Amino acid sequence: MRRETCVSTSFTYFAARKIQLVKDGYETLTVKQRFPPPWYEIPPLDFVSENLWPHDLRNEHLVNVQLQPQQLTTSDKLLERAETLRGEAFHGHAAALPNAAPVPQVVLPLPTGAPAGNR
Repeated sequence: MRRETCVSTSFTYFAARKIQLVKDGYETLTVKQRFPPPWYEIPPLDFVSENLWPHDLRNEHLVNVQLQPQQLTTSDKLLERAETLRGEAFHGHAAALPNAAPVPQVVLPLPTGAPAGNR
């Protein structure tokens, strides 16, 4: 079963954005998405689109991602890890998290085609 969530936000300038997706029961995902300016925001066309164009222009981008189910740690493993960290801290050692994967940075391609303007 596929579920979609729509989010809309306004912004002042086009650039790369860091988007963080958080949902109960799933791993948190951070993606880096580039949003280039549409044709009507490029000088000197921006003058025409902002001052002479009779309709509102909208720029919409669709970003598709797949969240992975969260991997739960058993109570025994959690307690074992806590005891290990407590022992290392007692001896003045700082330990890295085991199997800690870096936050994935995903760059998604933009869809091809004309912008969704003139609505």
